[in-house]
Amino acid sequence: MDQLWLILGVIFMVVGLVGCVLPFLPGPPLCYGALLLQQLQSDPPYSTKFLLWWGAITALVVAVDYLVPIYGTRKFGGTRYGVWGCVIGLIAGLWLGPLGLIAGPFIGAFVGELIGNAKSED
Repeated sequence: MDQLWLILGVIFMVVGLVGCVLPFLPGPPLCYGALLLQQLQSDPPYSTKFLLWWGAITALVVAVDYLVPIYGTRKFGGTRYGVWGCVIGLIAGLWLGPLGLIAGPFIGAFVGELIGNAKSED
């Protein structure tokens, strides 16, 4: 049974690491889930203190992951159109490789702001 927990833990960890790059996969929670799966082994490898610390760090990372873009958008005067354009550009950029991951969000935000400004002028 320990082999099953190890294999599932590795799968969760790999998917979690991929999720640190792809916006639609929750990377840090999946990696933390991999740690929790390892605790189901007959000889648990981690202490409760270790898991609580990493649980708190995971929660902090997830909170910051959602709050920083909102703060940045408000601080620099972006609109909802720019945020949505950025998200759509990021998803579209995934298909273009590393350059698409960098250029996609910028182009998407730019186009989103252009659309937002055109609608506000009507």
